[in-house]
Amino acid sequence: MKIEKEITINQPFVLTVEEIERLYGLFGADDAVTIRIICADQDVREFASVTEFSRFENAHRNEIVSLSFIVWDKDRADKAHIHFTKKDIDNIHIHIWGEEQDARALLEKLRQRIAALRPWYGFIARRKYSGAIIDTLISWVFVIPVTRAIIKPFVQHASIGLSGWLFIVLFILILNTAISFAWGRIKGTSFPMGVFAIRQGEQRHREKAGIRAAVITCALIALMVSVIVLFNFR
Repeated sequence: MKIEKEITINQPFVLTVEEIERLYGLFGADDAVTIRIICADQDVREFASVTEFSRFENAHRNEIVSLSFIVWDKDRADKAHIHFTKKDIDNIHIHIWGEEQDARALLEKLRQRIAALRPWYGFIARRKYSGAIIDTLISWVFVIPVTRAIIKPFVQHASIGLSGWLFIVLFILILNTAISFAWGRIKGTSFPMGVFAIRQGEQRHREKAGIRAAVITCALIALMVSVIVLFNFR
């Protein structure tokens, strides 16, 4: 019995030439496989093998924004489409056709291989529930110390009134918005959902490793300061 199966995955990934070779190797020897990419210059490029694809420079002006495996069986019937994009949500799409047992086996192999593409910072890069929690924590570990430094003198001298509290609330909202905006920009560039670490893209990815380490270090320091502030506010 033949089936058609289609799933979408929301997962950060880093695709290297080596990982593309592993994905390519999941298909049968009789299958015809094309690697299709869409680039920043809006051109669509196709490659008949990983060797041919690995020669693509992936320069910044025409960097890869999406990559697909288009697979046909020996009878030239559609067998699988696997699509990777840089989208923030639901960035991996799998569509499989074939005999039920074979299709389910291929899907399971693809799931396992794709799970291995997750980078160490995946819990930060996610844009859904876990990502939203991380974003909130990042904002408030910076907001709390600054807010405490501003309102403590007023509290100590009992000189804060209604207008003062309104100012503090407004200040907190503005500060939180500014930090959230800045964090969103840093997160989008340094903790992306999808990375095509091919040729020049691999170098760009490595260059951002220092930024990721610095951001995590600053966030941990700010978190410790926030905890100290909360337990010493008087």
